[in-house]
Amino acid sequence: MVRIADTLSGQWLKVEDLGSNPAADFLDLTIEQAQMGTFADGKVSLDLTFHEHEKKFGCQPTNRKRLIMLFGEDVQVESLPGQRIRLHAEMTTTVSGSPCWGVRIVAVPNTLQADSAAAKERIAAAMVDQGVRPRTAQPAPPQGNPVMDQEPGHFADEYDQSKAGF
Repeated sequence: MVRIADTLSGQWLKVEDLGSNPAADFLDLTIEQAQMGTFADGKVSLDLTFHEHEKKFGCQPTNRKRLIMLFGEDVQVESLPGQRIRLHAEMTTTVSGSPCWGVRIVAVPNTLQADSAAAKERIAAAMVDQGVRPRTAQPAPPQGNPVMDQEPGHFADEYDQSKAGF
């Protein structure tokens, strides 16, 4: 018998690969190889392979920015092998705004990168609190759906059934 869940596995790491509890599970990994690639939609990807896991991880812009936060502005793709990272699940949103779990890179605790990343996050938070948007800060997610939250001015008149003579 074939389990349907087994048909969903592939060569790329997904939230399901982190464990059964996305809010608590994570993987600490050592980068074996890093190379530039492309996603199926043609967008740029940084593809990572690991010593401890058989699946690859494709880094979209959010995770590439996190690598910069961990290893510095001048980090090179070629310098990533041998570096340790933690992959964990974070609640995020799809392009259409629906909530979903996403795999994110963070520093492995008790490392130089963790101390550096924590310091950068404290600085970024302080700058945002003072009304300054740092270069590496992510914009706040939109609240609600601006398209759906607005009703065109003529909408009520066009669809008012009391004027339709029913």
